Amino acid sequence: SLKRGGKEYDRLSSHIGAFPLVIAAPIDIDLIRGAGDERRRLMDMVISQSDPVYLDNLLRYMAVHVFSVNEDSLSGMMAHNYYLYEAGGKLNLIPWDYNLALGGMGRSNDATSVVNDAIDNAFSGTTFLMENETYHSQYYAYLQQLVSEYIDGGSFDAFYTRVRSQIDALVESDPTAFYSYDGYLTAAETLYQVVKLRGQSIQGQLDGTIPST
Repeated sequence: SLKRGGKEYDRLSSHIGAFPLVIAAPIDIDLIRGAGDERRRLMDMVISQSDPVYLDNLLRYMAVHVFSVNEDSLSGMMAHNYYLYEAGGKLNLIPWDYNLALGGMGRSNDATSVVNDAIDNAFSGTTFLMENETYHSQYYAYLQQLVSEYIDGGSFDAFYTRVRSQIDALVESDPTAFYSYDGYLTAAETLYQVVKLRGQSIQGQLDGTIPST
């Protein structure tokens, strides 16, 4: 067992960040020869242990990212489409390329699997966060905030209505449109329903009535 100050750790991951050090193992050669996703995940792990602000922003990003079921970014196979931005000695994470969100990457088999995509174990390179009770609880709190304040609190409905009022007429009169206006209306209404159902699913996963893994 591992102890600190004579007290045994409940979780080994609670020791993370207490004594920063570097350990090199033979398998770490993959950081040099392998794909970029491992190097990016290493950066997240190292920075999170030394910068509380970045850690909190990463947890917020994870909550929004998992809600959107975007498999073409940090949680995907390639772990790309985000940028580590430094300003004033502080690092932040800037994501982009969310055109394949809500199952658009094609890895999910059907609409049900997209809506009920599990909120745990989505980030294979950040298990050091999810194994820590404090970080995991904060991640859950941000998911709850997203559902309660944005989805159920009216903010999403306001955003959806505002955007529709701005672009509906433009889409209808577009002479170069790839799809019919009726097709656009169906897609917009489907998107609204999927986001709402996703919010219900995440609430169920947080409550324990729907599997979260």
